[in-house]
Amino acid sequence: MRLPLRFSVLPVLAVLLSSASAAPRTWTSSDGQRKIQAELVKHDGPNVTLRLTNGKLVTMEVSKLAEADRKWLAANDPAAAAAPKPSLTKAAVFDTLAFGDTHDKVLAKLKASKLVKLQMDERLLGRTGLNDVFRTEAAVTGLHSTLYFGWDDAGNLEEVSLHSEAVPTADFTTKIIPCCAENVAQLTNIYGPPLQAAAPSSPADMKDGSLLFTHLWHLDSGGSILVGTANDAGQFRTIVRVTRQVIQPVVVPMP
Repeated sequence: MRLPLRFSVLPVLAVLLSSASAAPRTWTSSDGQRKIQAELVKHDGPNVTLRLTNGKLVTMEVSKLAEADRKWLAANDPAAAAAPKPSLTKAAVFDTLAFGDTHDKVLAKLKASKLVKLQMDERLLGRTGLNDVFRTEAAVTGLHSTLYFGWDDAGNLEEVSLHSEAVPTADFTTKIIPCCAENVAQLTNIYGPPLQAAAPSSPADMKDGSLLFTHLWHLDSGGSILVGTANDAGQFRTIVRVTRQVIQPVVVPMP
């Protein structure tokens, strides 16, 4: 079972990163209370491995580092610099795609993109459309995603979304939660803190066919980005959706 188009989602704005060891530097926790002297050994998706001055290796979540350290990782990781990344300009919604692009323009841009790969014979696109046929080349915490699209009445692009690969409940904690966390960290680095943020959903909270968004950003040029998870027949996916709609934060009344 596939989720309805209104639940379709975007994706993945990050790539797996790795790097060689670097010179020792001071690393600070996200709350600013703890500092350590260590050298970078490896940066792999949501995690970073550091070598302390006593030689001990420590692995921690990138999200637990101060913003300055996260920016340093992005600027000084050789693999990150070499890897293809989406163009996140105000006009672009995924790589070079922009709201208002025609179907033919979207297809041409995707065929030229280094971020995605067509998963079927192009001659069959007339029968299938563009949904679920372009897959991201890079993975976030091991999960690739496929792209889905929403169109306005004139046939112009108004939404881009990705479904990550589906995993069973047993892999929810080890794959879905880290993937969502990496997406949130990347989007926060680009757009700043989200307008709304909630704790990750759990499988017990999600009925079959449901989608729960936990994070929301507004784009300067208009539109919204949302991150969440979906239950698709007992299989779970990470969700990131970029839409032309300006979606307002959900207000929860006080008890």
